[in-house]
Amino acid sequence: MTFQCNEKPRKSYKAYVAARAHRNPSLHHLSQFLDSPNSTIDSCRLACLNFSSTPGRSDLQELDSEALIYMLHNETKEDSAGGLYGRVLLVEDLCPDIIEILGSALNIDPFFFASHIDVPQSETATRRPNRTTLPSLAKSQDFISLQYYRSIVLDGPGVAGNLRRDMNVPRHIASPGTRGADIRLARHCCSVLSSVTKDGLWLGTLMSQGRAVYGS
Repeated sequence: MTFQCNEKPRKSYKAYVAARAHRNPSLHHLSQFLDSPNSTIDSCRLACLNFSSTPGRSDLQELDSEALIYMLHNETKEDSAGGLYGRVLLVEDLCPDIIEILGSALNIDPFFFASHIDVPQSETATRRPNRTTLPSLAKSQDFISLQYYRSIVLDGPGVAGNLRRDMNVPRHIASPGTRGADIRLARHCCSVLSSVTKDGLWLGTLMSQGRAVYGS
């Protein structure tokens, strides 16, 4: 089953992911995330960079979920008349509602979202999307997810227990056990997708971390 920009899906994208997850364990954590009651759209920030044929001109537009839906489904002749030829959508702190909107409107491979969301530490490595995709198939994918670590230096006495990050997509925080300083390594991820809207405009989607609030 596939979703097209100009067709109303028979089922939700969430149901589509759940059906795929039954056949592919690598999508199990994405299916769980879509059912998560702890994720909120309020912390998810959206913006769009519009690129036109005017040299050196790009417009930044902040969006909410309703504006995103309108933009994806209601490309107008005014856009073409204004010389618009592409957009870059910026998503900070992804949430299930935005996955539903983007996935169903753009027919996005669920592995794009699954690659962006961390697999719980309790899960086996064989469930990580990048471990279950053949190199020959990975070359044909229209997305990439880059994971990296940033150091956190904790001033003062050590923090008891594990740190947590107050964001929709939880990320692992490692304790390397350094001497002389309390340093933690926080995992981050940046994901990029290339797609085309129903009216032929190119659309780049860039997903990044939310503003982390740390606590114990």
